[in-house]
Amino acid sequence: MVKNNLGIHAIAGTENSQRKLDVLFIHGLGGDAFTTWQYENKAEYFWPKGLVGDFPEVGVWTIAYGATPSRWVEDVMPMERRATNLLKQFVLSGIGKRPFTFVAHSMGGLIAKYILTQAEISNDPDYQEVADNCRGVIFLAVPHAGSGGSNALGYVNVLVRGNYILKQLAKDSAALNNVDNHFRQLSKRKGLRNYAFIETKEVRIRTKLLCFFSIPKGIKIVSETSASATELAEPPVPMEDDHLSICKLDSKDNLLYQSVIDIIKKYLAVRPKEDPEKKRLKTK
Repeated sequence: MVKNNLGIHAIAGTENSQRKLDVLFIHGLGGDAFTTWQYENKAEYFWPKGLVGDFPEVGVWTIAYGATPSRWVEDVMPMERRATNLLKQFVLSGIGKRPFTFVAHSMGGLIAKYILTQAEISNDPDYQEVADNCRGVIFLAVPHAGSGGSNALGYVNVLVRGNYILKQLAKDSAALNNVDNHFRQLSKRKGLRNYAFIETKEVRIRTKLLCFFSIPKGIKIVSETSASATELAEPPVPMEDDHLSICKLDSKDNLLYQSVIDIIKKYLAVRPKEDPEKKRLKTK
């Protein structure tokens, strides 16, 4: 696996032309396509690859895109432009030609929503096919209504030189509210089954007080309200995790892994919708 290249990475099962579902892992702000999903940053705990052992008929992909929050490091695209960029990559990679789902962490869930809403309104039939074949999104600590953590970074914007996406992630962002309204409507039209898992713990940091000793400080990046503020098939599931640990699994016995297994089974059981025009022609 090449960890530094941006783009879409085939992980396992993607060469099976008879596969019934693609699972796309998309990281969030400050993450990457591999370590986001690795417990203790160890490759042996890269759990997306393990899904193919449980589902031979599934293909697994992971997505890498520029997500650095600080312009000291790099400038990155606003979320809506990133979505258009990734949507083109989907079409070129053949993603969307068969049923698929996103497993999305943090800002990755917002980008997934942008991808689907842009695909549906496009005049390009290849893009529209992406929207048609999505079965739903598995949201992991996604700030549908914005993040208080983003607001906190805004207070020290001069130091971090925050990218434009930090403004987009602000609590009660009008842009996020707008894309979620479109996503809710799309979910109802397409029959998407979306699921959410929410953080219940604070991300702990240590800061020195007067240079003598350290005190623990914590911040909950995404509130339960924000993580639940979208169209969902079931009530959101609280997890014994903070914003960073929620997607780093050390065992297949983990509640999230078992839940994803259950959701994939539901997606695989969905019968493809028949095109109304084809149905009408067949009855003649």
